[in-house]
Amino acid sequence: TKHPDHERAWQHIATVNGRFEALGSSAGRAVAHASISQPAMISRRDMIKTLSVLLFTTGTAWTVKEQTPWQQWVADERTWVGERRVVPLAGGGKIEMNTDSALNVIDHPNGRSIRLVQGEILITTAENNLDSGSHPIMVETSQGNLLPQNARFSVREQGEFCSLAVLDGAVEIRPKENQIKSRVIYAGEQVRFNSRGIDKTFPTNANSVAWTQGMIVASGMPLADFLAELSRYRRGRLRCAPDIEGLRVSGTYPLASTDRILAALETSLSVKVHYLTRYFVTIKSLEA
Repeated sequence: TKHPDHERAWQHIATVNGRFEALGSSAGRAVAHASISQPAMISRRDMIKTLSVLLFTTGTAWTVKEQTPWQQWVADERTWVGERRVVPLAGGGKIEMNTDSALNVIDHPNGRSIRLVQGEILITTAENNLDSGSHPIMVETSQGNLLPQNARFSVREQGEFCSLAVLDGAVEIRPKENQIKSRVIYAGEQVRFNSRGIDKTFPTNANSVAWTQGMIVASGMPLADFLAELSRYRRGRLRCAPDIEGLRVSGTYPLASTDRILAALETSLSVKVHYLTRYFVTIKSLEA
């Protein structure tokens, strides 16, 4: 089946093709036509890069909001909503990708960069990452760079900040705009950081990486926060009425079926799940 994001992307490419037709340039028309009609002869990534360059030459300016989904779609590796996958790293180690995530892997003469475009990943570096001549790994985020030292750690993009949890080893954080504030985070610690600095560390919560086992775990979590987490694994809008936002959710819930999780909430919290459509769901009190 065709994914709706694929369809939107092809519609956008078709729009670009129309712009080239309007240029009156035979070369522009030829390239645009080849990009659309012969996808088998050119990789998806190369095709989109070519169209991006050509679109730039028309003087069309994209806003940041428009660029971001484009960057996600052309990323080296990505997952869709509700999908998880594992990406092995050459020389050892692996990247586990959570729902709706995207990244690029860039090899340099002196190492390898993993650029997190969106979402959340759990990285396990090779044991010899620093000790036996293998190329070191650096993780680039929107807020700064991470330098792991034989580590297992998760990192998540969260808009104006990123969160890091170190399970094994150690990871140095270098904020993008204030590297003098660099700090090493050790196993058992997690922290939030932005481009200007690093917050105070606090103990890691093993439940934060339960997603790698296909689970979401809550212990007295406010319903509004629980639904915000659950919505990462489900398309559409998922919310609750203001009067029940503070209800506490506890339990271990398999992510294989978000509908079953919602049904379980009806029983455990004595609430009602209202489906306007599958993609617009509101949880209300029984009296509502």
